[in-house]
Amino acid sequence: MRSAYAFQRGLINEQILSEIEPQQNLITSNYVVHYATMEGARATHLDHKIGILTPGKEADMILLPTKDLNVMPLNNVSGTVVTLMER
Repeated sequence: MRSAYAFQRGLINEQILSEIEPQQNLITSNYVVHYATMEGARATHLDHKIGILTPGKEADMILLPTKDLNVMPLNNVSGTVVTLMER
């Protein structure tokens, strides 16, 4: 998720530095999380089983530590997950 987010931002920055008007909007961390979960399930044709927490679907949940220094401040959950969380 972090690579996709950083790569798209880098392309936009390169266009701006080259004085080319960017033709695309910046992706948000919310979209990156959506793309990694729901769209990943859809791409593998498993969206009927996984991808979102709803009754009747299978789910693997993980707990992410929020007291570590590398994730502070935690004021934007999707942004923290995409840009700051480690394995």
